Amino acid sequence: MASYVYQNARGLIGNDYYNCFADYSYYENPNLQVNADGKMHLSRPDEFKLQAVVNGPWGINVSSFFRIMSGERYTRQVVTWDLGVELNQGYETVYAEKKGSRGLPAQTILDIRLEKTFHVQRYKFGVFTDCFNLFNNNKATYVQPVSSSPGVVFGEMMSIQDPRIFRLGFRFEF
Repeated sequence: MASYVYQNARGLIGNDYYNCFADYSYYENPNLQVNADGKMHLSRPDEFKLQAVVNGPWGINVSSFFRIMSGERYTRQVVTWDLGVELNQGYETVYAEKKGSRGLPAQTILDIRLEKTFHVQRYKFGVFTDCFNLFNNNKATYVQPVSSSPGVVFGEMMSIQDPRIFRLGFRFEF
């Protein structure tokens, strides 16, 4: 099975955890409107997926899940505190450029499963091993978006893809 998804999600209210609520202050505070309309932070413009299952020799099944995803969007931000600017309502964080104007690196991930099933009378017993992120890619999944603070480095990698993980398991069906 294969699929390709293209998306161009745009809007004013964000789609991530911190920006998805449009409370009353959002519309009363003009600073929150600066560069606020644009590409959504969690959107990935391109995503290609390929899944396959092969019945191998000796009854061993091999399955795979391969995907290439463009990176999520992010936006450079400035904090008025860092710039020494105090507004009437206090300090604010403002988008310094159009929302979603920057993108994280694309991710390429391959997950593999090997499985052998045994039949004993009316029961089935299976043994399997999984490998997630077989290539052990280490692309950034979050970077520092603030560029105004002397204590942080704009664009610095703050989180990374999960590493290669192996899992061994068994299954008993009755």
